Order: sequence, then C-alpha cells, then structure tokens
Amino acid sequence: MTFSPDSRTLIAGDIRGAVRVDTLGRKKTNLPSAIQKWMSGTVAMLDDTRALVIPRGKPDEPAIRSLRDGSILATPKFKADSALLATDARYALLHNSGTQSVRVFDLEDNVPLETPENIAVNIFDGEMALATVDGELFFFRKGEQAPFASLSLPAEGLAPLGSAAATPGLEKMAIAGDGEAGLFEIATGRRISSLPQFSAVNFTDLSSAFLLAAEPRSEPAWEFEYLIDRVDAQGTVHASPFDKEATRAIVPQTIWHLDAVDAKASPTWMGNETLLRAGGPVLFEYSFESLAGRGFFLPRADGVFFRQGARLPQGIGVPFRLRALDPASGRELWSRTFDGLPAIPFADPQGERTVLSWQAKSAGAWAAAKHDRAAREMLKRAKLTDQDSFLEALDARTGKSLGFVLVQSGSSPANFDWLFSVGQAIIFSRDGVRVHVYSMQDGQLKVKLVGIHPSANAQANLLTLDEGLGRLTIYDLNTADKLDEEIFPDSIVYTHFSSDGQRLFVLTENQYAFVLDVRGVRVAH
Repeated sequence: MTFSPDSRTLIAGDIRGAVRVDTLGRKKTNLPSAIQKWMSGTVAMLDDTRALVIPRGKPDEPAIRSLRDGSILATPKFKADSALLATDARYALLHNSGTQSVRVFDLEDNVPLETPENIAVNIFDGEMALATVDGELFFFRKGEQAPFASLSLPAEGLAPLGSAAATPGLEKMAIAGDGEAGLFEIATGRRISSLPQFSAVNFTDLSSAFLLAAEPRSEPAWEFEYLIDRVDAQGTVHASPFDKEATRAIVPQTIWHLDAVDAKASPTWMGNETLLRAGGPVLFEYSFESLAGRGFFLPRADGVFFRQGARLPQGIGVPFRLRALDPASGRELWSRTFDGLPAIPFADPQGERTVLSWQAKSAGAWAAAKHDRAAREMLKRAKLTDQDSFLEALDARTGKSLGFVLVQSGSSPANFDWLFSVGQAIIFSRDGVRVHVYSMQDGQLKVKLVGIHPSANAQANLLTLDEGLGRLTIYDLNTADKLDEEIFPDSIVYTHFSSDGQRLFVLTENQYAFVLDVRGVRVAH
C-alpha cells in the first residue's frame, strides 16, 4: 500500500490484483496492468496521476508511469533495487541490496544529488537531513557541501548493567553487562579496551583495578549442596549429598588485574571451591565449615539454611565463616566465625564498608554488641521480636566494627534489597523504592525517602537517589535535607561520587554520561 503525497489517493494490492482508491470520493478503480504487474517491486506515487516504478529484479529499468494507462512518461537515469520518495516527492531515495547507505536522486532535473555516507536520508523544503552510523544527524542545504547544523542522536539503550565502577577521580569506568565488558574514558566516552566478562570490579587507584570473573569448565569442580543429617555431641556435622541430579558445581572464579594505563587485563589468581562476592575494596568468601566441606548457604530467621534445596534442621548450629580477601593476592585480611544463627553480610560495591545483618534476638547479635555500651543498652531496652534486625557496620579492609542500629520493622535480617553504610549513616531499602536512613550516633531513624540507584559520599555528606523518569535528587546525608534536583533526558542507570565527593557521575539508559560539580550544592540557587 502507498499513499500519494497529499493522501488523496491510495494504491493497494499485488500482482494478482490492485486498485486505486480516491480517499475523498471513496471510489476505487483498477490499476493499469502495466503498473499492476510490477507491484512486487517499487511503486511510489509522485502525485495523483504519476508513479515511480522499478520492476523487481530490474534495477536498470526505472520509469515514471501514468496511473491512468500505465504509459511511460519519463525514464530517470539511475539504477536501484528499490526506492522511496522523500517528504519532498521531487526526490527519490535509492537503495541497493547489500548496502546500507541511501542515495538521493532529483526526479525533476533527472540528476543525482551528492550524498555523503549515511544510514538514512530525507529532504524537505530544500534541506537534506542525513544520519550517520556514528549517531550524528547533519543538515545540508541543496547545493552546499558543508552542513549548516548537526546534533548527536541518542544511542541505543544500555543492556542491564551486571557490574560497574569508576576510578576515584572519575577519569575512567569499567562496565559489564549482557555478555560484554569494557573500559571507557569518561571525559570522551571513548572505549579504551574490551575486558573479560566480570561480576565485580574495584579500582584501587587511577591506574589499577581488579576484576572478578567466572571461568566456564565442562567438569564439575565440587558438589556443594548437602543435607545436614545430624550434629553429634562433639559438634561434628554429618551431611550427605542432597540430590546428585540437582547438585550444582562451584565454577572456579578468576581474579584479573586490569592495568588501566595500558588498558590490559591479565589473570592473577583463581578462587577455589567457595564462591567469592564483591565487597568494595575486598572480596568476600562466606561459607559454612564442616566435614562435608565448605558451602555457600543463605541463612533465614527461622533457623533453616538453604541453597537449591539443601536444608538444616531447626535448632542445629553450624559454624559459618566470613573471610575478607585481598583482591591482588587472595591473602586473607580478616575473618569472622559465627556459631548458631549467623549474620548476613551486605557489601557496598562503591564504598569501604560491609554491614552484617543479625536477627536481633540471636546470641550472635548480643555477642557483637557486648563491646559497645550504647548497642547493649539498645538491645536491652527494646521489646525484641523474631522479625527485628540488628545491623553492624564494619570496615571492609580491617573488619573493625564501626557502629550499630536496631531496625524493628520488616520480616527478617535477610529481607533487604540493598544495605550499606556511609559516614554515620546506615541506609537500606526493603521494597525496592522506600529508603530508610538510620544514624549510628543515636540509633534513630532519621528519614524515609523514595528512590533507587543510591550513591553516597562521607567526605561531602551527600546522598543521591534516582526518583525515576530521569529525576535525580541530592540530599544532605546528615540532616536528610533536600539540596537539589536534576532532570536528565532519560532514565538513570548508574551514579557514582568521586572519592572527594566534589563530583558526581551519572549514566543514563541511552548512554548519556554526565559529571556534575556538586561543590556548591548547599548554596541556595
């Protein structure tokens, strides 16, 4: 089907039968057979009486034919597999199979127009709009060689980010998502190099980073799902494979060193039979210890530990161990062992801390609080339930305890979407969008906010939240006062403060990147 430029005439059909419709008079007539037989090729109406016709398979036989009797009125001097008319019907947009670029032909003067390489062209009112494969849109006036205007088109949407991190000064950024990873220069957007697919990345400084990547292998390295049968009087755990058909294998994880100056990545060491997780400046290994080996399980408040079907009977305590490893060497930096109901660790990939989430009534929570008088008093005064969580912030590099808060809402210590600590605050969300900010100075809830993709910085005492639809809000981390709001052209997918808190990097869904100077954000404006 095709309309005439003024929409008063419609041609519809195929080589078996086609009609010409007067859309105002609501009348139809049969097309001349000389046009109908070429309906599988190009038929583009110049006006109510003429059409440009290119027979299928005959690129050297274009003709302008009468819509009344099919006679040839003119023979344009071009060869093309197909054509469309520009918005200005004087011009034909010519296509050839196997090429992406479009050529422009002036049907009145019967001459081609000089057309730069492109992926799309259109002409209206003597001006040509031309899009390039690099995402640039140029505007030319007829007869002129240089464009009089240009702009950059939005890139295609980003795939969901698997992991991302920026250098402390926001000079470079590593991104992984949807089977692809790369190192980029933030100031220009230039892709410096491709990287192995990684699940975590941490920049130690401007010139160096470490990537956590999984290496595929055909044979299982270790079956890690076990059913805990019993614990004897000596505390030994007796376990058996849960289901050989359902068991999964730990895939060894390789740690790569990225030289950000030379833009080269090389493997440095490999993890063993346990799973490693991102922990900001460290890598975390969280496993239970038993004669059956090590395994990675998720604790629940009801005393059941599970991973793909493996279960621990109610009331049985298994020693769990959390280890912080140096990404450069795999050397253990510190470890914590938990007996009974263990804590659940939450790490901040942008920060320097991890937060342990305890069931507030558990012995482990009371043991963690015993060296802090304010924390002990907090637990003693509260009427605790099984749903309450006791949160302990740790320095990720040293394991040193930095502060505590008691959260008497929610369903369990595991029921957090994300949870991290910056400065004197512990910040979390349980339903994806409602954000709670607690102070470790007095243990009190300071504010409830709404947003996603949080970023925070202790030096500047700033918190940012994405409120959706490209709207970014900046808050004072200490007072929770709203300081500023910025609007971006599309949805936000990632934010990151520079280490000194003076700048904020924002990446949007359509690959726009911004660096905001936030030094004056507290100044009224």
